[in-house]
Amino acid sequence: MWFVINKAYSERRLLSLREATGLTRNLIIRYTFNIPINLPALQDMLMYKYVVQEDLDSDESSTFKKLVYNETDTLKWRGDPPRVEIVYDSGIGYLLKVSLT
Repeated sequence: MWFVINKAYSERRLLSLREATGLTRNLIIRYTFNIPINLPALQDMLMYKYVVQEDLDSDESSTFKKLVYNETDTLKWRGDPPRVEIVYDSGIGYLLKVSLT
């Protein structure tokens, strides 16, 4: 009996928090690749994307670039399209991380 009462209270409390703060459930998928990529092909793909944020971090041996863009095709993603974050080393042409939120 206690379990049923606790579950009902928890669900009601979460529902009221969602309504008050606009809280939604989000899924974040992060991949770590560390594989070689074709940089001209990546640049061609990014020409058709609206890049929201671009960061550059470099040292003597590597140049890390971070690009963030929002996907727009709801049919392809079958729902709300994700925000994509790509981190790659433009000096040696390696894809390091991809994150979908």
